[in-house]
Amino acid sequence: MNDELIGKWVIVTTEYKGVYFGKLDKFANRQCVLSDARMAIYWGTTHGVDQLANTGPTEKSRLGALAKRVWVCGITSVSVCTRSAAKAWKDAR
Repeated sequence: MNDELIGKWVIVTTEYKGVYFGKLDKFANRQCVLSDARMAIYWGTTHGVDQLANTGPTEKSRLGALAKRVWVCGITSVSVCTRSAAKAWKDAR
């Protein structure tokens, strides 16, 4: 399962309530490496965190700065983004 997700744009949640968007480079043992990653500081959604994977951030979302590579620990979920959601994340300011 892990190999099929490598290279995909994903939303990752953590046991520490972190929510990250990025391209999945590595995944093993509840840890991953994301490239071109951003943290959702405030989701701003009406349909939960998975809305971020379906439609991208909303006008109410607050996002962290772009990080070239992030190592994320304590992963609780990985959701693959739709093309339109990934584009919205990449275009967000």
